[in-house]
Amino acid sequence: MKRYVAAAFCMGIASMAQAGGTFDSTGTVIGQSTSAIHALHEGHLVLELRSTHDEFQMAAADHPFSGMSGSCTGAAEIRGASATGGGMCVYTGADGSMAANRWTVTGLGADGAFEGRWVMVAGNGAMEGLTGGGTYRSLTNPETGAQQITLTGAISKP
Repeated sequence: MKRYVAAAFCMGIASMAQAGGTFDSTGTVIGQSTSAIHALHEGHLVLELRSTHDEFQMAAADHPFSGMSGSCTGAAEIRGASATGGGMCVYTGADGSMAANRWTVTGLGADGAFEGRWVMVAGNGAMEGLTGGGTYRSLTNPETGAQQITLTGAISKP
């Protein structure tokens, strides 16, 4: 079976500092997908996307999202070699601060990875006021549900 991504994000992982500024969002998110695949016709699928993320491997060693965990939900439609869809992710830190982002599927890689854009939509506590976004590439192993999301972009904190 061709590799399909159960998506994400989820993708609103980013760098920031307590005093504010703009920060690089380069990193990798490791998670687990429990998504459902609905085959409508040959080459036409609808995916109910659900995933949890517990490991954030960001480029900055002191990345504030390093202790965060959370989940993403959404849906995607695959028709042949194209894909569309989207959803939301919510992450919580050890201090209870939360961050939410919206993700949109804009394409499908040759290896079955979802490709798209993510944007921060809200946060509270230490995550309040986040803005920004970037791109992502999310690949899920269809046999195990293991998911890896590669992020790029930037966020800002006032």
